Amino acid sequence: MMQHKIEIHTDKEIAELKNKTLFLIGEYDRLSNYSKAIRRLKDNQMNYKIIPDAGHAINHEQADLI
Repeated sequence: MMQHKIEIHTDKEIAELKNKTLFLIGEYDRLSNYSKAIRRLKDNQMNYKIIPDAGHAINHEQADLI
């Protein structure tokens, strides 16, 4: 599997995406579903949804739902 580069965006960059995006996070995604990432989404009032029974490849693991 390819190793991903994780970029940390500023609150200003995140605010530019507000109301334009919906973050889909796999329930078992170790890259995105952890308290610090979720807290940042909440603090910036971003739209997100936790997808059950999915990891990082949610579009493959839960294709019908996505």
